[in-house]
Amino acid sequence: PCATGEYQRAAVLAGCAGDSGSVSFALHRDQPAYVASFPAGASDVRISVSVDASFDLKLMDDLTGTCLIGKNCANSTACPLESSYCITVHGMRFYFSGDDASAPAVEMVAVQGQLSRPLSFIVWAAVAATGTANYSYGVHSP
Repeated sequence: PCATGEYQRAAVLAGCAGDSGSVSFALHRDQPAYVASFPAGASDVRISVSVDASFDLKLMDDLTGTCLIGKNCANSTACPLESSYCITVHGMRFYFSGDDASAPAVEMVAVQGQLSRPLSFIVWAAVAATGTANYSYGVHSP
């Protein structure tokens, strides 16, 4: 539980042992929804988000607050194959499915290996909507 004045920012907070699952969330119009946060050292992070409206999945660098991957971010181009991990940032290799402008929409980001810094996934939509995030990650190594 959170102490007074604290709150859980993301629906998924990574533990040390690795995990997988699914979480549902609500999107409010033009408001970011923090779906998942992972610490440096988490490995093989994978998240696939589906929403009943057009949306944008963004991977944020928790140290700098900058958007690393997603529409209108430093890296917005889709990788050609899920196995290609065509984006490299801060020594980490990523796969990005690309922006899906349809509705319902599905977007995915995967990391090959260990995170070198803490990262969060946020979802943004221009309309109120509901979504589901399927996630998995491996054992945390400091």
